[in-house]
Amino acid sequence: MIRKIIKPKTKDQLQFKLPEEYLGKEIEVIAFDIEQNGNENKKLKSWTIEEIESHFNKGVLISTKDFIFNRDEANER
Repeated sequence: MIRKIIKPKTKDQLQFKLPEEYLGKEIEVIAFDIEQNGNENKKLKSWTIEEIESHFNKGVLISTKDFIFNRDEANER
């Protein structure tokens, strides 16, 4: 997934480069304006793809391969 926030400089055309893994595939492009809510002091942090991937790759990985479910033990009080 790619997410870019841009400000077009011409009225009717917009160009940007796609990563090679998207070439030859169907993609969906959605465009909408971002409302500032009248507050110019609020600045959105720009994240790079690497920062986003790093954040989500820090999660805990748990393998349930050898897990055996014991219904009686689960229902004990």
